[in-house]
Amino acid sequence: MKINNRGNTRSTHIDDKSDNENVKSGRVEKRGKKRLKGKAVKTNPNVMRNIANNMKAGAQGASNHAAERKNSSPIKTGNVTSQSEAFKKELNKILQGQLESAPSNSRSQFFVNLSDEAITECLSDIADSVSEAKREEATLSGQYQTYQDSLDSLKDSLGGSPNYQGKKPSLELHKKFLGLPIDTVKTWVSKSLEKRWVPRPLWKALGRRLQLAKTGMTHYEYLSLAMQSINKMKQNLPQIQEKLRNKDNACHFFHKATDLTFHEKLNNPTMLANSLNDYIEMFEKNMDKAIREGTVQAFVEEAMPKTDVCFEARMGSMIAYTAAHPLDGEESISLDNIADYSSESSMEDALNEELKVLLMGGNEIAKIDADYIFNYLVNERNLVGQKFQGGYTNTEDFAAMIGESTEKQEITITEDLLRQYLDYAENILCLF
Repeated sequence: MKINNRGNTRSTHIDDKSDNENVKSGRVEKRGKKRLKGKAVKTNPNVMRNIANNMKAGAQGASNHAAERKNSSPIKTGNVTSQSEAFKKELNKILQGQLESAPSNSRSQFFVNLSDEAITECLSDIADSVSEAKREEATLSGQYQTYQDSLDSLKDSLGGSPNYQGKKPSLELHKKFLGLPIDTVKTWVSKSLEKRWVPRPLWKALGRRLQLAKTGMTHYEYLSLAMQSINKMKQNLPQIQEKLRNKDNACHFFHKATDLTFHEKLNNPTMLANSLNDYIEMFEKNMDKAIREGTVQAFVEEAMPKTDVCFEARMGSMIAYTAAHPLDGEESISLDNIADYSSESSMEDALNEELKVLLMGGNEIAKIDADYIFNYLVNERNLVGQKFQGGYTNTEDFAAMIGESTEKQEITITEDLLRQYLDYAENILCLF
């Protein structure tokens, strides 16, 4: 299975790294022109969002908020119950939003204004939800047990298992935190601790609440849980795909079956259903090859970074690895069909992802022009009325074109904005 080196679900702007480094980091978008449906299409290196911008912005904001936090009252409203409910509501918004980048300043502000004591107190009021079903052990099939054995031989070099008393981690399929699989939440909190996102007291308190070390999970712990999730994904694949295609609460079932999450509303259900199968196939073929060649650690470190949380991010890293290390003798497949954005994204980022899927996802379209794309975004993707927290853009390009500030924290998509954006994409970015 050869993966066309045309980008992945998390493609960002290209920096000055070498081609190899860009492929390893998932930045495999090429400069210059690329051929699309027999037509030359120029790409702009700054089209896709750079997740690092969010983290950088968060780091810069840390010092500005420090003094304010020192003087903040543990209970600003004077009502413990109302603050706990507000805390739960705001935290739920973050957890249900973008899982790959730091929350926007508007999302973080509520927590910045709380003292450490208030954060800890509010977290103590949140109970894990436990299903009534008997706790299910994430047992591995014979094939995946072989993979786990190979991973266990690298346990020490991958950080060991300090968060699980030295034992192999096990998925907690029966447990959720504010509606999300608790293992997904642990992965995201671990990432926030490693990236030192602000507000740091929130992530530190969440880490303590989830019984994580100050630096979060180790790579061995992350990979052990990921291996179990992929095995569960394979075992439940027919049911997951059926629910996706029938729009039958598939994300909830995916949570329950695998302890992972995906952005169901952002992607074509059939495309997402097929991509689950593609991911399993890529993982197994690459893992088998790594075991044969004695390169398991190199494979898991590059293809399965412990900062990947949602399925789309994990797919992106696996695509980038397979593009850099092609599997010979396999039929070529295209995986440029997953849109990776959320309500935390900027409007431009969201629309760029939509255009990527339409233009590069293997769609057989005789003529793609602004009118066709407009109708697609309005009638098929239902973007009019959707809101985004990140403003117009992170790069200021589109905002500058339409004469708007990037500081606005919430954007509602309108038909007029879509028309302006398509004019920008056609005449400035030369995307079609």
